[in-house]
Amino acid sequence: MTGPATVIKAIAAGKVAAANIDQHLGFDHQIQTDVEIPAPLLHDRVPCGRVELHERAAEERKHDFKDIELPNSEEEALQEASRCLRCDHFGYGAFRGGRKQSW
Repeated sequence: MTGPATVIKAIAAGKVAAANIDQHLGFDHQIQTDVEIPAPLLHDRVPCGRVELHERAAEERKHDFKDIELPNSEEEALQEASRCLRCDHFGYGAFRGGRKQSW
């Protein structure tokens, strides 16, 4: 529905959709969690951009049906895996109530 986005944003959109459906059906369920929500860690990672995939040259790939994109190197994969998606900011906080135990 929103094109390419992070999993965190997709989960938040699902929560918003569920709340809208609940309200449309005439309910106003209060959701509570027994999970202790830790304080957000906003400065524990160095900001870095997304690793862009490399592509094979057009001249090389026009003669076959092999993959266009080349895999990441080990270093690029480690950087991408350690990239912070800010789940505490974009995911949980995007739903009604933000970082509360019940909403």
